[in-house]
Amino acid sequence: VISHSGASQEPLAVIEHARWLRKVPIIAITSDPGSPIAINADQVICYNAPEEEVGKVPANASLYQVALANRLVIQTSKRLERGLEYLSSRHPGGAIGQAYRKG
Repeated sequence: VISHSGASQEPLAVIEHARWLRKVPIIAITSDPGSPIAINADQVICYNAPEEEVGKVPANASLYQVALANRLVIQTSKRLERGLEYLSSRHPGGAIGQAYRKG
């Protein structure tokens, strides 16, 4: 669950649904470790994005969130020992898929 403030209603609804499913671990990515999503998550990843440059538009926060999510995917892939062969056999297509099939 990703939310800069950690207090938006939509992510909280996702957490509520995940709790209802019971076997879904919840990872919160937020800037506020004391926020409702952080408190209700199984694991919390906090970031400290620089102040936004255009009012409340979360441009910097969004970049930090995407970077953290990408890092999670990379680290999980390494931990599960899912290398290039695994990825290339499952990539859906596009330029990356084409490159894997040629190599």
